[in-house]
Amino acid sequence: MRQIAIFLSLLAAPALAQDYLDEAGFDAVATGHTITYNDALGNFAGVEAYHPNRRVTWVADGGTCQKGRWFPQGSEICFVYEGSTTPVCWGFRMEAGRLLAEPSPGAAPWVATSISTEPIACQSPFVGS
Repeated sequence: MRQIAIFLSLLAAPALAQDYLDEAGFDAVATGHTITYNDALGNFAGVEAYHPNRRVTWVADGGTCQKGRWFPQGSEICFVYEGSTTPVCWGFRMEAGRLLAEPSPGAAPWVATSISTEPIACQSPFVGS
């Protein structure tokens, strides 16, 4: 019985960090695209445009665009936005053809609901990115 419980817990275990996209994998999926994310509850979380040279533009619902950059750190991809020096790190992985972004290993992931090449509609000071 104990072996069955261990087996079932392994099936339910979250993706391990080694399942995350590495720097090259993330770059291939993201760069040149604009990705819309829903949070773990299915609510719109925001949109991020991934530009060449690891630059990004992020905007949450009705917010002002924030420029930033991304970089790999361990098994995660981290972001630093203008006006902050504190990185925000995520584990990105592909599951059933969908891009998932985990705010920390084992946490409920955000889901990419669309990936396009359309620019972000930004409020001032940015017209678009």
